[in-house]
Amino acid sequence: MDFRKHDEGRMELLASKQHLIPFIKEVILAFSELSRIQNHPLKIHLPETELIAWYNPQLLEKVFYNVLMNAFKYSNEESVISLNVDMITLNKSPYRERVDERVKEAILVSVFNEGDIIPEDKLEEVFEPFYRLKNTKRPAGNRDRSKFQSI
Repeated sequence: MDFRKHDEGRMELLASKQHLIPFIKEVILAFSELSRIQNHPLKIHLPETELIAWYNPQLLEKVFYNVLMNAFKYSNEESVISLNVDMITLNKSPYRERVDERVKEAILVSVFNEGDIIPEDKLEEVFEPFYRLKNTKRPAGNRDRSKFQSI
C-alpha cells in the first residue's frame, strides 16, 4: 500500500481535517450489496457524536476497502462482520507506544469476522503485498485479535 512509500520517505501524506462518520457510512454503503448477496450481516457501531479527524480520503478508503474485503473473503458462511469505531484515550492504552506522545486521544477502528484468525507471528506479514495466509483455522472463542496500524 501507499503507506509503505510514506514510511520510506518516498511519498508525502496529504491529509485534511474532515468529518469521519459520513465518510465511513459511505464506505459501508458500498458493502451493503455484498453483505446481502453473501449473507454476511454487517453490524456497525459508530459513536453518536461527530468525529473530526485529519486523514487522506483516498488512502483511508483503500484501507477500509482492503480490510472489509478481507473480512468478507475470510468469513465463515453466514457469519456476522462487525465494524466498530470508538474514540479512545491513549494515556493507558496498549496503543500508546505507537502514537506520538503529544496525542492524547485517537480513533480506533476495529473490524471483526467469524473466520480464520491471523496467527500472532503472521500479523506483520499480512501487510506485505501479495501475502496470503495458508491453512489457518479459527480457534473457538477467539474474536478479539486485532492489528493497530497508525495512519
